[in-house]
Amino acid sequence: MTREPSTNSRPRTIDPTTQGLYARLCRVLDRQRELLDQLAEMSPCQQAAVEGEDPESLIRVLSSRQELIDELTGLEPEVVTLRREWAQRADADEVQRRAVAERFDATALLAARVTSADTRYLEELKRQRERLAGDLAAITRGQSANRAYEAKPSAPGARFQDHEI
Repeated sequence: MTREPSTNSRPRTIDPTTQGLYARLCRVLDRQRELLDQLAEMSPCQQAAVEGEDPESLIRVLSSRQELIDELTGLEPEVVTLRREWAQRADADEVQRRAVAERFDATALLAARVTSADTRYLEELKRQRERLAGDLAAITRGQSANRAYEAKPSAPGARFQDHEI
């Protein structure tokens, strides 16, 4: 057991299990943060692809992002379990509790920033889709109008034909 300084006269001991839990929780939260940082770093490429209406680039960026999102999603059950275990640890010292809380807060803030950017890009894609649908509808109306003005046969073809046998 590790001894930690305390404000009261008795030295405080921290269970090695708590130390291990603290280390695991920090590792998982740090990995979440790394993945979210990578997603945030991809944001300018995604923005350029969306605004430039470049579907090939957008597909490449979204494919790379999906790998990161899949890993983030895979970490979530572990984070939930570790967070629950951590909340039940009475022997963790205040420094550790503060460090874990700061990691959770930083991760949540970064996740919110990434989500906000994604929402903006999604809205832009929706606007582009609506504009494209309008353009296609106008083309269809134009084609219908052109067909309305096409020459139509005025008389049906000959009913009887004169052939020598």
